[in-house]
Amino acid sequence: MGTVGVVVAAIGGVMGGLVLSDASDAESDAALCPNQVCTAAGREAIDSAEGKAMVANIMIPEGAAAAVGGLVMILIGAGDDGGAADDGSDAAARISVTPTAGPYGGGLQLRASF
Repeated sequence: MGTVGVVVAAIGGVMGGLVLSDASDAESDAALCPNQVCTAAGREAIDSAEGKAMVANIMIPEGAAAAVGGLVMILIGAGDDGGAADDGSDAAARISVTPTAGPYGGGLQLRASF
């Protein structure tokens, strides 16, 4: 899950870079947007960049969330001995995730002990 999240976030980052490049190219091209007023072809190029921006804006946070989820799963599984016999040790990793909310937003708080 974490690997997929990193890949998705990276693809979103690449898309974001393409957006910046495409929009900049269209705005600086005298044939597409002379005097900062875009022709139909210039507007089409900018609209295409805006479509890529929407994809990037979805992929980056979703990929980051999946990567964090994968990390949490790894940390939670770190204390799992896979069904081996209990040796009496209480030194397992402990993880807690607590939702938070406030007047300006919310999130999750992650606490871990090893």
